[in-house]
Amino acid sequence: MKLIILFMAGIVSQSVNSTVWAQGDVQLILNRYAQDYLNDPTFEKNQLFGVKVGESIWTVEVNTKTEKAAAKAIVTNRQPDSPTFIYVINENTLKELDSGKINVLTGSVKAFSHEYAPIEFSFMEGFAPSEHFVNELLPFTFHFWTRGFPEIVPFGPQHTRATHGVQATIFYYQKGIRYGYAVIHPGQHANEHPKSQENDFPSFMVLISGKIIVRLDGKNYPIDNRNGFFIPPGVRHEILNHSEEPAEILLLMFGEGA
Repeated sequence: MKLIILFMAGIVSQSVNSTVWAQGDVQLILNRYAQDYLNDPTFEKNQLFGVKVGESIWTVEVNTKTEKAAAKAIVTNRQPDSPTFIYVINENTLKELDSGKINVLTGSVKAFSHEYAPIEFSFMEGFAPSEHFVNELLPFTFHFWTRGFPEIVPFGPQHTRATHGVQATIFYYQKGIRYGYAVIHPGQHANEHPKSQENDFPSFMVLISGKIIVRLDGKNYPIDNRNGFFIPPGVRHEILNHSEEPAEILLLMFGEGA
């Protein structure tokens, strides 16, 4: 099963059917994230980016400490002065992020580019990301939008979103590793779409509850709970739940290209 976060080029214009919040509410939440990030062990360089909440754009700037000044975070209700990337979030999703109902990578995941995700990424006109941009942005996104230490990601059916035919939580992404959790309900079929069935890198899945059928290159293999199984790169894989109980899986994808 693939877990993919896709990036959209160009400023996104979203129409949001949600209650419009007071600007102070949005700023309060963004300030909480920005101030928390100042204490994150991974905070090693300045960052400037935008957050589009409903129809309003905010600038978030976090600066590392210097010999003359402490680290600081600034959140302002305006578009960034310099071309950069923008998180596009509606008000309800921002509230769910703040409450811990959903984490940012789960909110961003989608199987295909045409699908909807409540958290999107866009680029301002004139922003030219480097070839390493995505590999740098994914871990930064996790660390900025995950408060506290240690950074905790709740998981379970109530913390998932639908993707690839199942319900999933994305734990963490960085170059060479993708880690997540999935619930496959009775009758569900993961990776039914042919374009989702094959990866160029290996995967390892751990069935922590339930029973499933793993279909590898068209052949079915029954897997019981408390078993892990390896999927080599290039092997077409699907997962089916023919039982009457949900099945829960931990998923690790790794190696070159993951």
